[in-house]
Amino acid sequence: MRKLYYNESYSDSLAGFTMQVAVAPMHLPHLTKMTTPLAGIGVSRGEADTLYYQVHGNKYAAVGTMNFVYDKLRIRMLALPDTSKNNLVLRLKNWAANSLVLRKHNEKPVFIFIDRDPDKMFLNYWIKSTLRGLMASAGLKNNKKAFFRWARKNEEYKLPQ
Repeated sequence: MRKLYYNESYSDSLAGFTMQVAVAPMHLPHLTKMTTPLAGIGVSRGEADTLYYQVHGNKYAAVGTMNFVYDKLRIRMLALPDTSKNNLVLRLKNWAANSLVLRKHNEKPVFIFIDRDPDKMFLNYWIKSTLRGLMASAGLKNNKKAFFRWARKNEEYKLPQ
């Protein structure tokens, strides 16, 4: 990680915050240790050039952008809790994900919006917003749905701009 910046307003009753993260170029299979328990996905191959994101939020939701530039990405979905299983259905899902859905190369920034579950810790909220951005960059999550949810909830949540 190159840079992590976090700023929170303690005088704000909505607990507004800004978070910026910049990550150095890396070999993407190193992310598998993080993505396996959180999303049930392993990264088989890929090289990241840039990973930068900025998120603004409060105690209700977070909104931001992620710029994740990578090349030659390949993933494998894992059967949780036993990640060593590899049945026919799982192999078909992996083939479909890598052949039809997944972007193997990305240079476009993506929009991030996530509602906070108040029953979970704040750290869970940060991790989920990061994973949402990574999955949207890879084409695994629909970015348009997040944008329309943000448009509906923006006034209600009073998100910082």
